[in-house]
Amino acid sequence: GLPEEWVDYGLWRWRKRFPKGQLKVAEKLGISVADVRRKTATKYVSDFSLWAEGEGWCASCWVSARIELVRAAKALPSLGEVFLSNDSAWVEVRGVGRVLLEQSGRLVAFTKNGEDALSILEKAARAVLGSMLCVGCGLCEEWCPVEAIKVRGFSPEVDEGKCVRCGLCFEKCPVSTHALRGFPKSL
Repeated sequence: GLPEEWVDYGLWRWRKRFPKGQLKVAEKLGISVADVRRKTATKYVSDFSLWAEGEGWCASCWVSARIELVRAAKALPSLGEVFLSNDSAWVEVRGVGRVLLEQSGRLVAFTKNGEDALSILEKAARAVLGSMLCVGCGLCEEWCPVEAIKVRGFSPEVDEGKCVRCGLCFEKCPVSTHALRGFPKSL
C-alpha cells in the first residue's frame, strides 16, 4: 500500500526514523513521510508470552500477516525438519526443541529452557514473515553461504538438503527485520 516511490527508493525501510539523506529524497519527491507512516503502521507480531510447562518452556506470539502454510513451510527448513498438516506446520529444531505454526497465525516454540524458546520463536517469526511478506529482493540468496535458498516470484524456498541452519537468510532479510521491530529480547 505504499506509494511507488517508497518502493523504488527503499524508503519503506525507515518508516519510523528517517536518516537525513532519506528525508531529503522524500522531500525532493514530494512525499509526505507523516502521511505514509500513519497509513502503513502495522504490528506484525503481538501478544508475546513465555511460560514453564512440564519440564520445558514455551514461548508464543501471534503473527498478523495472512498465513499460507505451504508457502511458510518452504521457508521453515531454515530452522529444521518441517512437517505439514492441513491446519499447522511443525518444525523439529535439532537439539533445541520444536516450533508450531498454526493457520490462525499463532506461533509457539517448545524447548528445555526459556532463552532457547524465545530465540527459536524469533527465528521462526523471521522465516514466516520473510516468506509471507517477501518482496523478491533476493538478499536471502546473497547471504546464504551454501546457496540453499532461492526466491521464486515473491516466495523464498529453502532446500532442506543443502541448508546448514545458520539463519542468515532471514536474519538479513529487510522485510523480516522491519516486521519484527519490537520483538522482545527477553520476556
